[in-house]
Amino acid sequence: MDRLRVRVAGRQLERGDLRLLVLSVLKRPMHGYQIMCQLRDHSHGDYMPSTGALYPQLRSLEEEGLIRCGDMGGKKTYGVTKRGEEYLKKNDKLVKQTMKRFTEFWGENDLGSIVSEINQIVGVLMSGTKTALESGKQEDIGKIEKSKEILRKTEKELRELWGR
Repeated sequence: MDRLRVRVAGRQLERGDLRLLVLSVLKRPMHGYQIMCQLRDHSHGDYMPSTGALYPQLRSLEEEGLIRCGDMGGKKTYGVTKRGEEYLKKNDKLVKQTMKRFTEFWGENDLGSIVSEINQIVGVLMSGTKTALESGKQEDIGKIEKSKEILRKTEKELRELWGR
């Protein structure tokens, strides 16, 4: 396998591209599945690397000292090291070109961008709900009820908008 190519939105993802894409989405420590979802979101649902492609890449980046592996809540997490940040800065132009090629197929007004927004909202809800349940504080538990109220209102408005 001297040249790995994956179809992405009618384009070719070259072997070195996944490395750059992984580094560029690691803005905060994430576990592997979160990285996969970030890449899916950046491609607006068109591409999600397999575990067989991602995890060897993560091991390679860790061996090179560009990312570090940690533990958060019993899950392996990955974060960019100082060396990785320097690598990204040094290769900024290539990173931007790769990310542009990876995402350029999609416009801002497509279904994929809506899915990306929904995924971000779900992330906020999951994080907030977990915090509320762990704290047990009444004001945090109240935020769950307020969130439900917001979601019901949003659902109603979307149904009215789309006539459903």
